[in-house]
Amino acid sequence: MSKNSRSRRAYVGAQLHLNRTPTGRRSAVAVRQAAHYVAYGQRGKVAETAQLRGEWVGEDGQRYSHEAVLAWGKAGAWEHQYTVHAVLSVPRVRLSADDYRLALAADEEVSRTYRLMVHEDTRYSHAHALFFWDKRMEKEQFLQWQAEVRSVLAERETAQIAVHELAAGQEEEIGQTRRQAWGLEI
Repeated sequence: MSKNSRSRRAYVGAQLHLNRTPTGRRSAVAVRQAAHYVAYGQRGKVAETAQLRGEWVGEDGQRYSHEAVLAWGKAGAWEHQYTVHAVLSVPRVRLSADDYRLALAADEEVSRTYRLMVHEDTRYSHAHALFFWDKRMEKEQFLQWQAEVRSVLAERETAQIAVHELAAGQEEEIGQTRRQAWGLEI
């Protein structure tokens, strides 16, 4: 497979963060930092006037405020061993939150409850998702989950491309019909 064909595939990556301090106490620092980065695109303090980069959405499609996501994250971090920060991306079209939600639903055991934010301010459409695990996933299981999510993302991307191509074809037909009607084409 060429480098170019690899770069045009859907991307699914994840970082695993232990919800514990170095001394072993429960901690919500990792999920708070991840949510802050997803929401504002930078680490550390942000200006009070900083705008969110998108809208937080849950697995049920419900919209959440940033404060509600922080509270959800804190509760989840105290209950679960790990916070997972996943990034999902497609290179050729812009996907909606519903498209990314559909991809995460490919394996609900892995990402049953999550918060997701789609970013439209970069070259490629992508979304960040935060969810929790109680144990580290085996490499084979992770690769299976990654392949399932990537497959759904590729399907959604292909469907969006087909819609765009159909719309472009219809616009061309309408333009040709108008040109013929106006006597501009023979």
